[in-house]
Amino acid sequence: RDLHSFPTRRSSDLFGHVAALAKLETILVIGLKLGCLNHALLTINQAQQGGLPLLGAVLVERWKATDDAYRNDMFRSLQDKIPVIGLIPYDEDEAASVKQAAEMFKPLFQ
Repeated sequence: RDLHSFPTRRSSDLFGHVAALAKLETILVIGLKLGCLNHALLTINQAQQGGLPLLGAVLVERWKATDDAYRNDMFRSLQDKIPVIGLIPYDEDEAASVKQAAEMFKPLFQ
C-alpha cells in the first residue's frame, strides 16, 4: 500500500494520506535507541514513495543520554536521507527537555 491508498482503520494510513494530499511538510522524530534508525529509514522511504514532503528529522534522547559515537553514527546514517534539524538531549527534568525542544522549533515557525 502507498500513502495515497484509500484510508483504512489504521490511523497512520489516514494521517499519511491526508498529510500527503495537503502537501504538509513533516518532521520525523527519531529516538536514539536500538532499532529506531532502521524504523526511521523505512519511514523515510515510505514517505518519499508516497509523496509526503519531509522537512527534516529531530533526534531524541528519550530514555537516556547517548554517547558521542552513537549520536555521530545516527547523524552520518541520516545525512544523505533527510536533514537533521536538531537533537533533544536527555534530561531527567522533562520540563527542561521540552523547553529546549521548543526553542529548537521556534525558527521553523517564524
